[in-house]
Amino acid sequence: MRVVMPRHANPVGFLFGGNMLSWIVESSTSTAIGTVAGRGEVVLGFMGDMHFINPITVGSVLVLRSWVGHVGRSSLTALTEVLLRRPAGTYIAASFARAIYVCIGPDLRPQPLDAAIGWRDEWEKEVAERTADWRRSVERVLESGPIPPKGRVRQEMVSYRRIAPEDTFSSELMFAGRLLQFMDEIAGILAYGYAEGLVVTASVDQISFNSPVRVGDTLKLVARLTRVWRSSMEVECDALVVKGEEERPVSTSYFTFVGVDVSGRPREVPPYVPVSPEELEVWEEAGARRERRRASLSRLEAIRHREFRLEPGSAQPVLINLF
Repeated sequence: MRVVMPRHANPVGFLFGGNMLSWIVESSTSTAIGTVAGRGEVVLGFMGDMHFINPITVGSVLVLRSWVGHVGRSSLTALTEVLLRRPAGTYIAASFARAIYVCIGPDLRPQPLDAAIGWRDEWEKEVAERTADWRRSVERVLESGPIPPKGRVRQEMVSYRRIAPEDTFSSELMFAGRLLQFMDEIAGILAYGYAEGLVVTASVDQISFNSPVRVGDTLKLVARLTRVWRSSMEVECDALVVKGEEERPVSTSYFTFVGVDVSGRPREVPPYVPVSPEELEVWEEAGARRERRRASLSRLEAIRHREFRLEPGSAQPVLINLF
């Protein structure tokens, strides 16, 4: 359970997307650790699309619940639902996520799990089947490797971070939730500057984690505006480890932001016209990603205002149809 406090939110009280991302990764990591049961350390390898289904404000109470839906040779898939508590004690959907973790040994290489999951109830079987189907659907993304670097665009921002022990979970490796916080932060700063006002994170595209980040590493974050629509925009963010002249890709993701007024309602943002070949390239790619996101949004609209109850002692996900 999480209570959204002022330090978690923007100036008008809406939760920063980076905090939600970190909380989701924390919940799913804890569940993954329980499944690994001392066979090795778990690291986040891939996270599917994540949407903010309903607005979350200061004072909100969130319930995060995670399950393991699939176990492979050295990886497992964790599912997380985030519910927003209503005053009457019911809940509405806030977000959900699917993430693939890899079990690694001291040499940071994949470690066999020698584990399997079974089911006792029909809903557990349904979760396992849905998770296996999703895992197969993202195999191509998992095998594609790091996204090639793009050329420079006009709306671009670069930031650096030195990784400290406070950025880890339990070892010298950087906690993936912390990395996502950093990425959302710089992407949000760029979006805020371009929109000339408040923005909120609406969604985050699939994220692959290609190499580890250790304590003491210098992390370079590059945010670039890829496309603008009427009230929303997409920002690409790259994370790289810098050592001398070498830059090692760590992760790339695409954040969608929506311009809002002080009441939280969407507002128009300044128009943007691509002029260089690099800007035209990322503009077209952003359009294709938006079409893919729309397919997910149609499912989310059907449950946006639906209220749920958490039955005492029940372990069944209430957002099972989203998994």
